[in-house]
Amino acid sequence: MKTCKVKGCKNKRHAKSGQSKGLCTKHYMRIRRLGTLTLTFPQGLKPIERFKSKIKVNKRTKCWEWTNALNNGGYGQFAVNHKPILAHRFSYEYFIGKIPKGKQILHSCDNPKCVNPDHLSTGTSQDDADDKVNKNRQAKGEDIGVSKLGVEQVNLIRRLYKAKKNTYKNLADCFNVSISTINDILKDKTWKHIIG
Repeated sequence: MKTCKVKGCKNKRHAKSGQSKGLCTKHYMRIRRLGTLTLTFPQGLKPIERFKSKIKVNKRTKCWEWTNALNNGGYGQFAVNHKPILAHRFSYEYFIGKIPKGKQILHSCDNPKCVNPDHLSTGTSQDDADDKVNKNRQAKGEDIGVSKLGVEQVNLIRRLYKAKKNTYKNLADCFNVSISTINDILKDKTWKHIIG
């Protein structure tokens, strides 16, 4: 097994070894994100001072927007004593207190870059899902990655059924979906945001 070329690192090389220049995944990703292998922090600055230097206040929304590194979900990334933490979690813990076990941090502003403690609260995954539905932010219809149907097809299914020319089974076979999918469409359990 070939190991990372960084002195003292015993990790195996990144899977795409041709691109990684002989580095492990950790060091390869660090160089991609930061442009350097070295993690340097301004000397003498406390974590809260570094944190505050990476915030820009949006005057309209009052969001404290994170201006540094973001993860794939758009949430700010921060490090304390070389340990990564999401910026909004750091903000909550610093300004409000410990995050209860099993809870996550919810944004009342729906802005993943926001670290304003006034916009943060704790909740469960279900609370987050309910908030998404209440604010109409959940993926619907063809925006759901596994959806087999589009708006035009759903409207056609409804028209064909209303014309009393097709059974659920015929429609399911025609559109290559299950009978329960047809049932859910016609009973407005799914695709209810489409008025056809």
